[in-house]
Amino acid sequence: MIDLSSRLRSDGTLAWIAPRLPKGKVWRVLRLGWSLLGTTNHPATVEATGLEVDKYDGPAVRAYLEHYLGMYKDAAGAELIGQRGVRALLTDSIEVGEANWTPRMIEQFRRLRGYDPTPWLPALTGTLVGTRDQSDRFLYDFRRTLADLLASEHYGTIAKVAHENALIVYGEALEDHRPMLGDDMTMRKATDIPMAALWTFGRAEGPRQTLIADMKGAASVAPLYGQILVAAESMTASMAPWAFAPKDLKRFIDLELVTGVNRPVIHTSVHVPVDDKQPGLSLFIFGQYFNRNESWAELAKPWVDYIARSSLLLEQGRKVADVAYFHGEEAPLTGLYGASRWPMRRPPTPMTFSTSMP
Repeated sequence: MIDLSSRLRSDGTLAWIAPRLPKGKVWRVLRLGWSLLGTTNHPATVEATGLEVDKYDGPAVRAYLEHYLGMYKDAAGAELIGQRGVRALLTDSIEVGEANWTPRMIEQFRRLRGYDPTPWLPALTGTLVGTRDQSDRFLYDFRRTLADLLASEHYGTIAKVAHENALIVYGEALEDHRPMLGDDMTMRKATDIPMAALWTFGRAEGPRQTLIADMKGAASVAPLYGQILVAAESMTASMAPWAFAPKDLKRFIDLELVTGVNRPVIHTSVHVPVDDKQPGLSLFIFGQYFNRNESWAELAKPWVDYIARSSLLLEQGRKVADVAYFHGEEAPLTGLYGASRWPMRRPPTPMTFSTSMP
């Protein structure tokens, strides 16, 4: 194998005279390149829409966040960012699809894995380099590098910039299926409050298993890194405005509480600044329309008190687990279950009882 990178001209042509090979043998020239995916953030207004930041590039993430927080400081004043006013930054789940390269990929791979990946890059195209085992080992290292960079350059940088601005970080990870390579638990390592998500679901179908795994992941991250609070994007719905009352919502909150969550974050209570525009602002088709225009708004105090008191009581305890389960490193935890559902009602397990006394 020969690296011809230095023989590539600026116009894209290759200046190389191939050595003669034995009869029956041919050279295969493979060109690798990268480009932007063109993925934009969503949902957002036209003015707030642009290319997604490179989540494997710490300086790019920092520049994005400093600009973003700077706009808040310009609008509200720096004194209202941090201890007063805006006190927390929430990173939602990654839902913009996969990325697998960054301009410093070669450099970062060498730093993290200890060897030059260049001779092995053809394996990314399905070409066997060396033995099958050697190619598989490189591909494993490549995926681990992506996971490590996502955790350090994206989530780690977010936490650093937030703390520099006296903000705390609520951090979600992948939430559902496998939208990006990475370790769900390590992603939330740098957050002040690890966070998951639970959407509403029909009684017959039960919740998606990925969301149960996501909550258990967040609840596992907290004690590993000495954190007390575990949050969850809660009661998220789609295409169901004004469709729920507390009697419908209680089972979702209860499932969160028994799965390790002790700080539900209602999705969504959008600010309604005026009374003559009803139902007011919303997050398009998503979320609970949890605002004062809800038909049961004046009766909501016992419901909100139930969530608050249950959360407070659970915050007083400390998780004790006698079993550690290793789920592997080959795929994100939420990617192991696909579209499977978690059965809400399992059939009883047959049991045998002995009537004899010792």
